[in-house]
Amino acid sequence: MDRAPSDARATRAGQRALGWAAVVVPAVVALALGLQRSLRLPLWRDEYATALFAQLPLGDLMSALAHVDAVTGPYYLLAHATSPVLGHGTGLRALSLAAFALTASVVALVALRWWGPLAAASAGLAFACNGAALTAAVQARPYALAVLFVALAVLTADLAASTGRRRAWIAYAVAASAAVAMHVLALIAVLLTALLLVGRRRPPAGRAPALAWWCGTTAPAVAVAVALLVPGLGQRGQLGWMSDPTFRSALSDLARAAGVSPHREALFDGLALLALAAALAVAILAASRPAEARRAAPAEPAATEIARIRPVVLAGSLAFVPWTLLLGASWLVTPILAERYMTWSALGAALVVAAAVHAAQTARRGLALGAGILAGVLFAGSVALAVERLWDLPPAADDFPAAVGVVERGAAPGDLLVLQQRYYEGGVAYGFAESAADPEQLGDVFDRQPEGGQPPLDVRRITSTDPLRSSADAGAAGVGETVWLVGLVQPLDPGVDATLEPSLAACLADARSSEHDRFGALYVYRIECADAETTDSD
Repeated sequence: MDRAPSDARATRAGQRALGWAAVVVPAVVALALGLQRSLRLPLWRDEYATALFAQLPLGDLMSALAHVDAVTGPYYLLAHATSPVLGHGTGLRALSLAAFALTASVVALVALRWWGPLAAASAGLAFACNGAALTAAVQARPYALAVLFVALAVLTADLAASTGRRRAWIAYAVAASAAVAMHVLALIAVLLTALLLVGRRRPPAGRAPALAWWCGTTAPAVAVAVALLVPGLGQRGQLGWMSDPTFRSALSDLARAAGVSPHREALFDGLALLALAAALAVAILAASRPAEARRAAPAEPAATEIARIRPVVLAGSLAFVPWTLLLGASWLVTPILAERYMTWSALGAALVVAAAVHAAQTARRGLALGAGILAGVLFAGSVALAVERLWDLPPAADDFPAAVGVVERGAAPGDLLVLQQRYYEGGVAYGFAESAADPEQLGDVFDRQPEGGQPPLDVRRITSTDPLRSSADAGAAGVGETVWLVGLVQPLDPGVDATLEPSLAACLADARSSEHDRFGALYVYRIECADAETTDSD
């Protein structure tokens, strides 16, 4: 007599256990992958910029944001608030690591609501293995937090649209605003949540429609974007490092953001993106014509079909729309396309994989087979790339300790040290000073920061090499004197700094032909100053 209820309870308990596992396991995998990589990578210049801003007194921090990095201000304030606990080094990455692990769970929870435990596990693990998301997770920068809040915005918007509860809409407003505060371009992903309203039933009389709620609760996120962009537009020079993308480079950026790039040739990126697009198309077809719906009734309400298609379309939009808009803006207005400016596309790609897994479970035979193959290829590729990354550590973007070591070993007291930091290269001066543990240089950096940061060329005289110490100098360079130029990629034209002493300017003009060491994008040039007449005769 009691067997049927007992079996039902056991089935429900098993389903709950599967659901919990689908949500928890991806977070554990994400945290393990993030820690493994974070512990092996040194800080790079943008992370040093985070550490610099985090250590400024609050008044100086606000003053500095008026000159540089205004759009990153909310993240710097968060780093400032947490740095007494996390420290000013790799500990600041804890925020990003935690966000990465939580996002893996949130994206799995979204897929669990839409498509069940197997799709949820696939989405969470696909996100945990995404290379772009992992890169964001091991940096003390705002991108991982922005992705987390975008994922929470999707989850809470779906809950709010489904239930109409005021608390759910308020939670969505908070998540959406936080996402934009962490990165203003996350507004693109936030606005895509409007797709979750398509085909919803009208509310009972006397209750506001879902669209009105969505508009009202999205308005704070738009206001945050405006508040960040108004001062940020005056600091557009920080995008000076970006160049017009070619279609080939744009495809590569999208493939990396979606987590399907094997980092080989453009052809492989294109094929991987075609597989992702094909998985999306098959999932949409399967959602519009599932096998069980075809057997159940000759006709079904249009709202039911829309409800099945709606989450799949949102997943595809998150994967492809940010890239499309940024590419168009880059070609028509100003270059703004970069992998890290669309990291939230990783959410869409993971959900596309989950939708394909669900299609393999529910579609008619032909579509189910195609969806299963595509989902398997994409998922296996993500896992294979994640395993490869365990051993194939990328070169450090800017290895400041190594650069300091070169100067310490090769320089002599009295040599000149010139630090090059363009407007968009925040963290170079602080990264070198912090790696050298030079108190006088650190003091100079902190003193300058509230008023706009480091000069393009900071000239210093080396006073000691064991340990490396330096002091500010007028910059006259005599014949036979050694100058150490530290900067990114290639030396600047000294003409950018009109205050540069003429003899030093003449010396730096020979930098490109001088011996140098390179550490990622960071160069250390050793320049022997020759007599100007000798140089001209040569």
